[in-house]
Amino acid sequence: MKAFHSIALALVAAAALSVSCLPNDEYLYSETGMCTRIARDKLLTDKGLTYYIVDNNSGSMIPDSISRVMISCDVMSKVEGRSDEYNIRLLDFMAAFTTAPLVAGTDEAEAAGHDGVSVTQAWVSGGYFNGYVTLALPNPANEDHDINLVYDDVRSNADTLYFEMRHNAHGECPENEDYALPLFHYAGTYVSFPLEGILPTGGKKPVVHVEWDWYDSDGSMIVRTKTTHSGNVTVD
Repeated sequence: MKAFHSIALALVAAAALSVSCLPNDEYLYSETGMCTRIARDKLLTDKGLTYYIVDNNSGSMIPDSISRVMISCDVMSKVEGRSDEYNIRLLDFMAAFTTAPLVAGTDEAEAAGHDGVSVTQAWVSGGYFNGYVTLALPNPANEDHDINLVYDDVRSNADTLYFEMRHNAHGECPENEDYALPLFHYAGTYVSFPLEGILPTGGKKPVVHVEWDWYDSDGSMIVRTKTTHSGNVTVD
C-alpha cells in the first residue's frame, strides 16, 4: 500500500522549472481535469485527448513517480494534422494518490483500517474512480497514512457497484486518546483508483456507490466518534 505522505513529499521535492513564454498569450480555452502521465511532457486526459506541455507556469515539473495527476491548463493550439492532440500551458497540478482497489474480505482489505476519511468529491472517468479526500492528521504527523478503495464484489451486481473508502492512520487518529483533539488539522489529496476488470464493458454505466466513515463534530472541532456516509458517483 502506498502512503498519503509519500505523495506530498514528492510534490515538495519536485525540481524547479524555469518558466518559458510563447510568442503570444492567446489560447483556445482553459481546462481542469484528471490525466495520466505518459511521458515527461505528455499527458492523456480522461476524455481521450493527448496534451503536450509546451509551456509550464506551475513552477515545478510533474515528478516521474506520478502516474495520475489533476491539472489546470490553457489549451494553446491543436497539433497540426491531429484531431485529438493539443499543446498546452500547464498552470498548476496536484498529484493523485494511485493504487489498485482491494477486494472486500481479503487479508489486505481487513488491514486497510477504519479510521476517518471524508470523500468530498468523487467521479469515474478514464476507467478510474477519482476523488478528493480529507483526513484528520495530528500536528506533527509522524506516520504514513494509507488510503484504499475496497470493492465489495459480493454486494455488487450488473446495475450497482459497491465500494468503501478506507483509511489506516496507524494510530494517529482522533479515537486515540493519547492525542489531544485540538492537535488535529485537516489535510486533503486527490485519489485515483483503476477500475479495470470491475467496470463493465460495452458502454454500460452502472451506479457506483461509495461509503466512508468520517468524524462527528461538536460545532467547533471534530470529536472521537464517527458516522458512516455514502453517495453515488457519476460515471463519465
